[in-house]
Amino acid sequence: MIEAAGLAAGLLFGLASVALIQVRRDPADSRLVTVAGWPYAALWTAAMALRMGFAYGSTHWFTHALATFSVQHQVPAATYGTAFVLMVLAMITVRTAGVLIRARLAGATVNSGALRIARHFAR
Repeated sequence: MIEAAGLAAGLLFGLASVALIQVRRDPADSRLVTVAGWPYAALWTAAMALRMGFAYGSTHWFTHALATFSVQHQVPAATYGTAFVLMVLAMITVRTAGVLIRARLAGATVNSGALRIARHFAR
């Protein structure tokens, strides 16, 4: 359940980040151009600060409460780390896929170089 919450948070942060990125086609050479301003940076900073805040808080501010919760609900300590890894992976995957989809809809080309999976999604 905690892992699912991490995944859901990552999906939401990823979708929000895609909404904050401008994606367009460069008229000169049809390549993908992305522009992200301070709201995008603030969103990613907030996501990182939340993760770091939890990590710090779990050992300094709410250690007892977290330990009590974990024991009562039989949550292994590694579960929290797994949830945060899933959150980050979901954020990056959703953002990248969203940018590639929006680039394709804008008619931009994506120079994926030697990355086979990127070439697959850019078609």
